[in-house]
Amino acid sequence: MTLAVDDSVIYDFVTEQSHVHEIFVKWNVSDEFQIESYTIRHQKKGRQAITYSGLLYNATDGYLITDLHPNSHYDVCLVVKLLEDDLCEKSEEACVSCVEMSTIPLIRDDSLIAVLLTLGVIVFLILIAYICWHYAKKKLEKEDDEEGSEHGSDESKQPILLSVPPTSNGPRRSVDFEDQDIPYIDETNKRDEISKDTTVTNV
Repeated sequence: MTLAVDDSVIYDFVTEQSHVHEIFVKWNVSDEFQIESYTIRHQKKGRQAITYSGLLYNATDGYLITDLHPNSHYDVCLVVKLLEDDLCEKSEEACVSCVEMSTIPLIRDDSLIAVLLTLGVIVFLILIAYICWHYAKKKLEKEDDEEGSEHGSDESKQPILLSVPPTSNGPRRSVDFEDQDIPYIDETNKRDEISKDTTVTNV
């Protein structure tokens, strides 16, 4: 936005860049006048306070206004001080140019949409990962149950071993249930009979 005044020292005063908390302004002045210094002042819309910059050298053509509020409108003025103040004394408008400038929002609408889309994609990916993990867990538990039931059926098919009760003269023996028809031979009684036969022969 440019404000031009007839016979004005300033013929171009614009917003170069606008940020959340900053505004960078630039200007051009007429070469017909000898500039001593510049001053920038700004005032937020609806506020009474006015903030001034320090004196800027005559070679300056831009200034960064800082510490502003986001998404706010300001009246920004460039004040020129000439070496010969006759013109400025006659017409203040010739040495002052004011424009309305504004800062950008902290979160713009397009940025907010992009953020929401990004969050939606992240939530979707997390949901897909959880579903895959839950399905894999259920499948693994099912395989473990099937494997456990197979082991149980194999154990039920194994032969049962029975222990033959020990005799007074013989050791404990284990006999397979399937071979229970095999007669049990008492080795102790057999040795006793052999001893008796030997004794009778000697007599």
